[in-house]
Amino acid sequence: DRIAIPSLEKSEGANGGHLLGDRHNEKVVAVQPRPTVALNIESKSA
Repeated sequence: DRIAIPSLEKSEGANGGHLLGDRHNEKVVAVQPRPTVALNIESKSA
């Protein structure tokens, strides 16, 4: 039991970290295309 409890805590912490990381990555990915598209439009208009 002593071994199983910390392992569950670690797995939960790792899952929580992955979820937070995925959400952060989604925000970064969502933000990155916008400036690149804006730059592409500016370069085309220029």
